[in-house]
Amino acid sequence: MARKANENDQIQGTPKEKGRDKTGFKTLPAKEGISGGAEIRQCLRRGEPMRQETISLYQFDELSEAVKKKMLDKHRHINVDYDGWDDWALEDWYAKLKNLGYEDVKIYYSGFGSQGDGACFVATVNIDQYLSAHKLKTESRALLKWQKEDGDITAYIKHNHRYYFSTSTEVYVDENNQPAPSHIQPLLNRLEEYIKKERADLGNEIYRELEESYFNLTGDEAIGETLRINEYEFLEDGQQMNV
Repeated sequence: MARKANENDQIQGTPKEKGRDKTGFKTLPAKEGISGGAEIRQCLRRGEPMRQETISLYQFDELSEAVKKKMLDKHRHINVDYDGWDDWALEDWYAKLKNLGYEDVKIYYSGFGSQGDGACFVATVNIDQYLSAHKLKTESRALLKWQKEDGDITAYIKHNHRYYFSTSTEVYVDENNQPAPSHIQPLLNRLEEYIKKERADLGNEIYRELEESYFNLTGDEAIGETLRINEYEFLEDGQQMNV
């Protein structure tokens, strides 16, 4: 429904709640021959004579289909053009990785739609928790016994590439100053292989989830919903006008 605007309303600014006249419309005084919010405000400041004009404002669903498409394209990244749009997905992954035995996790990614895009993470590995979470304790009893009595094993994942993708990290299992005996070494090698494979699989899963979220948020349905919820208002040609 078209409505009028008031001289105290803002153009391209934060919405203000103002009183309506008995018709339910708002009115925006404007000097004849002058258009645009800046010029109107200048006239108001100078105290020049003003006349009232009716400006029809439309909500998103009231626009023509052609103008809707134009507005969707214009606001294509409205849901992802700020830091933190990905927080909900990343927070879930930080929790999942912690439960799998990864600590001090940092997730890195680049995207979306370019060759070389992907995701990875760096972390230290809590060996006891990792083996427990992956049900590997039984087959690793000798390793755990040696680690408890004599060993000093640390395991971690480190980024060592210019870009971020699932295999842009390396896995290190260090014996530090206590070399493992010959019967323990195969267990360490197997642990390293487990972590190496999983870090790549998880990196791909993280990226797929982020990518799906990104394309959902930049899709027509999500953009239209954002414009509705935030009560964006437009002129008939799509010029945005917040009042």
